Parts: sequence; C-alpha cells; structure tokens
Amino acid sequence: MGLLFGLIHIAMTKFVNGRVKYYQLVLFRILLQLIVFIGIMIALINLLRVLLDVELPDSTWGLLNSLSLLVACIYILTINFCIGFGMYISSIVGKENLRKILSGKFYTPLVTEKVFMFIDLKGSTQLAERLGHIAYSKLIQDCFRDLIVVHNYHAEIYQYVGDEAVLTWDVDKAVRLNNGIKAFFAFQKRLNDRSEHYLSNYGEIPDFKAGMHGGVISMTEVGELKRDIAYHGDTINTASRLQGECNRLNMSLLISESLLGSLDLKKEFKSTLMGKMQLRGKNAAINVYSLEEAAK
Repeated sequence: MGLLFGLIHIAMTKFVNGRVKYYQLVLFRILLQLIVFIGIMIALINLLRVLLDVELPDSTWGLLNSLSLLVACIYILTINFCIGFGMYISSIVGKENLRKILSGKFYTPLVTEKVFMFIDLKGSTQLAERLGHIAYSKLIQDCFRDLIVVHNYHAEIYQYVGDEAVLTWDVDKAVRLNNGIKAFFAFQKRLNDRSEHYLSNYGEIPDFKAGMHGGVISMTEVGELKRDIAYHGDTINTASRLQGECNRLNMSLLISESLLGSLDLKKEFKSTLMGKMQLRGKNAAINVYSLEEAAK
C-alpha cells in the first residue's frame, strides 16, 4: 500500500503540480489514495472469502460501514497530510537547507568551501515589457521548473532572486566530472528541447547567462520570522560579478581562472581567456575565461 501511495504521490507531483492550486493537489491525491485503498480492501475481502474460511464482512457495504475501515482512512489522511506538508516545506526552503536548519549545525557561522553559479535571463527587461507582468512571470515559472535538470549534477538551488537563480555545490561535487559546467549546459539544452512550448507561449526561447567561481565562504543560519541558510564572502560576490560581465563580453558562461584550474575539461568543453578584469568591488584583477561546449 505504501508503494502504491508513493507512486501516486510522485505521479501527481510530476504531472499535476503547477497546473492546479496546492490545496487542490493535496485533495486530489488524498481522494485517489482513499479510492485505491478501499478498492484494494474490497478486492482482498472478496478474494479471502472465496479462498479461506474466515470471518469477514458479508458484503462490500458491510466493509464500507466497518469501524476498522474508518480508522484506517483517518490514519491515511493524517499520515498523508503530515508527509505532504513536510515535503512542501522542504521544497520551499530546500531539502538540504531544511536538514541543516533542523540540525542546528549553522546556528553559529561555519567556514567552508563552495562553488557558486549565478544564472540570469538574458534580455529580461525587454522580455518583461513585451510580455507583460503575468506572461513574464509564467515564463520565469516555466524556466525555473526546467531548472530541475541541475539536480542530476548534484547542484543545490540556494535561492531565486527575480529572474535569477543561484546554484551551489560542495567543491568536490562541482569539479567531479565537470558537474558544475554540465549543469548549465544541461539547463540550456532542456530549454531548447522545449522550444516549441516557449515559442508558442512566449514568442521566443529563453536564453540564460552564468558566472561561476569557487572558494572559501562562511555559512550561517539567519532570520527569526523566516529562517534560512545564508552564505557570505568574496566567493559569492565574485560569481555574481562574473555573471554581470556576460552581456558586455557577449558570452553565456564565464568562470574564474582559479576554479578553471581545478577542472579537467578534456575534449568536452573549450575555454577562452577573456583577459584580466577588475571586477566591481574587488581590489585585485583576476583572469576570466569563457566556456563553451566543444564541437562534436
């Protein structure tokens, strides 16, 4: 029964979520699970009545009126609500962030190493003016729904800011098999694969730019009314500044030399030195590279 309920939850989240209001999704899921549960119980009762000489309700109506079935249904409703609500909260704050907040590990600042990628929609101002507020918001919803592909490359979504998303990795996960770079190009491919959807609904295929950098940062739990895990330090500022240079250099993905040195691009990607740049807010200039997928 648990396996069936889990499959129902996954299927409805995948195919219905985003198309109906959340409370409607919860009600549909509970109703479907109750129907499945009662249907299986009726089938088992009738099967056991035929195969075994046991005391069972004389009819389907007897089963539906039984106290045991009522208790089971209340139990299903309660557990389903608790699990669904927990998963909903987890999806809002992020699974990893929820785990960290509950553990209390970051109540005091902790110094660690992370890789950050700032992803931003190109031409967002013109798009917003052309589409209007509602259509533009739906476009961002669709784009960030497609951003789920980065999960395949061990990325955590730190936060959304307008039409910008901030991804983060532990350093070893980002550099292993070039996961950080692959996540960006997998997202671009996902958008292009759904070009028909974007063209028919918004008149163009969204295009994103990104800046990527890694290094030492501090992370800590912040907030009282709304708790969250916050990152502070030069590393996250540098990644943001690199993304800001993409328009000027007409590039989609920029990366710092220090992070590039820890990667093994092989023949998958091509790097090009864009020069030594004095990024806004930084005292020392750094070498900046652009990255592209190698021609196949």
